[in-house]
Amino acid sequence: MNLSLIVPAYNEEQRIVATLEKYCAFFPKVVDQLEVIVVVNGSTDKTLARVNECRKKYPFVRTVNVTEKIGKGGALLVGLHAARHSIMGFLDADDAFELDRLRPLLLELENGSVDVAIASKWKDRSFWQVSEPFTRKVMSRGWNFLTRRVLGLPFRDTQAGAKFFRKEAWDTIPKKFMGRGFEFDVDLLDRFYYQAYRIKEFYVPSKHRQLSTFSMKHSFSMFGNLMRIARQKRPQSPAHYYRAYSRGTDPAHVFYRVKMNKILSFIRSGGSFLDCGCGSGVLPYLVSKKKKNMSVWGVDLREDQVALARRLCPQGTFKQGNLLTLNVGRKFDVVNCSDVIEHFTPGKERTAVLESLDRHVAAGGRLITVVPSWFYIRVFERVWKVVRNRVLHPSTSFDDDHIHEVVAPEVLVRFYRSRGYKVVYQHKILLGLLECVVMEKA
Repeated sequence: MNLSLIVPAYNEEQRIVATLEKYCAFFPKVVDQLEVIVVVNGSTDKTLARVNECRKKYPFVRTVNVTEKIGKGGALLVGLHAARHSIMGFLDADDAFELDRLRPLLLELENGSVDVAIASKWKDRSFWQVSEPFTRKVMSRGWNFLTRRVLGLPFRDTQAGAKFFRKEAWDTIPKKFMGRGFEFDVDLLDRFYYQAYRIKEFYVPSKHRQLSTFSMKHSFSMFGNLMRIARQKRPQSPAHYYRAYSRGTDPAHVFYRVKMNKILSFIRSGGSFLDCGCGSGVLPYLVSKKKKNMSVWGVDLREDQVALARRLCPQGTFKQGNLLTLNVGRKFDVVNCSDVIEHFTPGKERTAVLESLDRHVAAGGRLITVVPSWFYIRVFERVWKVVRNRVLHPSTSFDDDHIHEVVAPEVLVRFYRSRGYKVVYQHKILLGLLECVVMEKA
């Protein structure tokens, strides 16, 4: 096991030596290779000198000195970018946690059963069981309530200063962080969570330490930055769409949930399912959970989406491929192709896609297609893009796929009837925004 441990330090001369002594005594017993990166952040005392004294005794201690004050989150970012080992993480400089309780956490990261591990003093604990002053506990629960409601994070403790994760997960998440202060923790977790990484909370006892650098004045900036994180993040990742399906807390979520439920209603349990243009794998994930004895497959043009789908639905089989030339080597009882056909040029290209879908439907199997209606493309989508780009996410650029032309359901029906299909269902859904056609192959 190889570990890069980052310790942010701001004016910690009174306790940094004792803390590093404990960290440097414990972690070499648990890991094979260790580096401890102490990021001295704008300190005006002798923190840097104390850390350099420790370096003489422990050669695996590294020091990064940042002369200006960049906040806890900024210091952690500096350390994380400098980390080199396969497991990364950070601990606060106050030595508040029982280090021996970190062993299970690190072992699960090492064996690959989780991607992100959070030390939590609140997991399975009541308000009165946590060792903190009353005011701090009230503030903690209030902040936790906000992160759950604003960002949708389900964790009991987002602020505990002990988090560890695999470097491959860190390397793939977006790095344009909004939070550089104490809210950095939720910004980081939000990025892991909405990229469908496996996150697990571990109860690790902790004690409140005096000389904390956090004060009440930080809560105002934390709240403001929390709103910025929620406003400026781009909701495009697999977990976002699954939460949209399961929670349904805003109009866009309701829209997505209705569409997913309609598609699921045409899928019978048992057999095999292929999602063409699976994106980040939400539909295969839902099929695997809601339909018994179903093997699920997915194909998408984008390799990054395929990688996301494999994380969200590890029980499925996902491949990168183009629908124009797709051939996965087998047929399926149900093939779904939703919000895809309209992106191909009318004529030979679109015909090739329809033929590709036909090749993968088994005899007696179903083909489900969902395409946007004329009203959706010409009216609704234009209004939605204005609202999204100017109101909801004004600081985010979107790479919208170009829709070439409306796909008339009659064209699909005529094409597949000539190949022995019969129509099971043909109707507008979602107030006429989408056209859904379900056919069975003779």
